[in-house]
Amino acid sequence: MTINTITLLETIVDIRREVATDITTKQIMALFAVASYPGSTCSQISEKVESSYSATNKVLNSLLLLRSEGTPGLNLVEVFAENKIERTYFLSQKGRALVKRAITR
Repeated sequence: MTINTITLLETIVDIRREVATDITTKQIMALFAVASYPGSTCSQISEKVESSYSATNKVLNSLLLLRSEGTPGLNLVEVFAENKIERTYFLSQKGRALVKRAITR
């Protein structure tokens, strides 16, 4: 393994410890896609993480403060909707702090 791979794995472990032990790799990938491309739509993020729109939408929904069904999410991402078609995603304050800690380790 390379140093970059080891650092990435350590970062994933740290995020799981800090946020929730059950946070998935797909959620972490979506979180970093939102961090890298703030203001992206679900379609754009799904391209970045190489996943289907519906799978990405489900993952993004789990990263919100409240999921669409009203159950608590991880509060790492916020969504803004100028209309029902084009919702854009940004890191929440909690998400920004987590990503900042992860990339400055």
